Formats: sequence, structure tokens, C-alpha cells
Amino acid sequence: MMERLVEGARELRLPLTEHQLQQFQTYYEQLMEWNHRVNLTGITDYDEVQVKHFVDSLSIDLTLEGATWADGNFALLDIGTGAGMPGIPVKILHPAARLVLLDSVTKKTAFLRHVVEELGLTEVEILTQRAENVGHLPGYRDRFDLVV
Repeated sequence: MMERLVEGARELRLPLTEHQLQQFQTYYEQLMEWNHRVNLTGITDYDEVQVKHFVDSLSIDLTLEGATWADGNFALLDIGTGAGMPGIPVKILHPAARLVLLDSVTKKTAFLRHVVEELGLTEVEILTQRAENVGHLPGYRDRFDLVV
């Protein structure tokens, strides 16, 4: 299960637990199921999703090296998240992180709400808005350690 993801994570020196691998498997399954109704991704091959979506998303972890919040206690804003990448893979890797997923397309944020619930993720907020509007809201301006 998820051999390409395991291999890529190992190369990044990011060991994944069985629980995390199951979350990624569920994420893939939900992504494929919803992709028929909502255009979430053009990449649908099992191996390609693992590498081009999941491992690529996890590579963001390299930016955390040496950061005071590298222990996973940080706030991440994912602008234009679409199907939830890179935010959801980073959240799976760092369950203690606070995550805000932002996209202006209601169908995509409906998927995000569904998959966050399916994965049992906490401390995740999903916004259906445009980034230029959210940037002016006091609760979101200058409140994140990492923005992607």
C-alpha cells in the first residue's frame, strides 16, 4: 500500500506511521471518487498521485528544518488549495499543526470538508473565499507561520 509514497517519504527522511499511510490511502480513494463529479485533479494514476501530489506536498517539510516550529506546532494557510494539496498531506504528517484551506470554488471546498471529516483531521478550517478578501480580515492577516 502506497509504496511510492513510502519510498518518497523515506528519501525526505519523513517516516510515516501505518495510521498516516491509511489516511493517505483514504485521501486517494475519496479524491478519485469525487473527481468524477468535481474536477479536482488531472492526475489520477495511483503511483502518480503518490509522487506528484503526496510526496511533492510533503517536500514542504524541508522548509521547516531548523524552524522553531519544526515540531509540528505551526499554522499553515494553503491558498487556492483545490483538492487540498499541499495542505492536507502536510496536516497528515503534522497532526498538531493548525491548517486553513482556502479556495473560492464551493464544489472544491465541499470535497475538502468531506475528506477532512473522513480522515478525522482536527484544527482544520475551510474557507470558500478569495484570497484577496481573506487577506484583509483581522483573524487571518499575519496569523500564519507558513503560507503556500
